[in-house]
Amino acid sequence: MTGETIRTIAAAALARFDAVIDWLGIGGGKMQGLEYLTLNPNRADTKPGSFSINRETGHWGDFATGDKGGDLVSLAAYLRSEKQGAAAVALAGFLGIEMPDAPKRARSGEREAGKGQASPAPNKPHGGPD
Repeated sequence: MTGETIRTIAAAALARFDAVIDWLGIGGGKMQGLEYLTLNPNRADTKPGSFSINRETGHWGDFATGDKGGDLVSLAAYLRSEKQGAAAVALAGFLGIEMPDAPKRARSGEREAGKGQASPAPNKPHGGPD
């Protein structure tokens, strides 16, 4: 997955901030200026305030742990405990963004004829003694 694809998904996620926040399971927070304050579900967080997400940029951080990221794709990866590419695919699916098909690798039975296989031994002419 390219950086450009991730940036496209992050921009689309930012445009639907409230829906993405609900999808990530961190709805119900409060706004303080441009910062959305909520509880961090990845730790025993009891009061909103140390975990915030900037509604305009998508930058997020947990000031209690030092965890931080630059967009909603990295936030999804953090909250879902998965790699950024997998989080981007899941977020794209939620947002209805079609992902280009990844290149398909040929399986062993689908290789081009003759590639990676030995040629059969030539036939001996019939008709004379060996």
